[in-house]
Amino acid sequence: METGLFSYVAHPDVIYYDQHDQRHLNELERLCLKAKELDIPLEFNMLGYLHNRHYPSAPYLKMVRDIGNKMIVGCDAHEASAIDANKMRTVIERLKKEGFILTDEISFLR
Repeated sequence: METGLFSYVAHPDVIYYDQHDQRHLNELERLCLKAKELDIPLEFNMLGYLHNRHYPSAPYLKMVRDIGNKMIVGCDAHEASAIDANKMRTVIERLKKEGFILTDEISFLR
């Protein structure tokens, strides 16, 4: 992240990890803290959310909210039909109500 080559971190919790293993949670927290320090948004992945996958995970979301990371909503669209503006609006409203700091700004190659 320190290279300045990344606009945001896309679903950092998509890898399979043991949400009950403190070592895994410590590494995820380290990532969140560094992203906060560098002001790099972390992604809320709608594909995982809408399809009830293991991401975005509850520990990740709690960490992001507690640390105060900026979050960007992504739809992980591998095809155009995956983009649903109404669902995206609903997710954004929910995240705002739950106290997440959202952004839609992406900066390129600092």
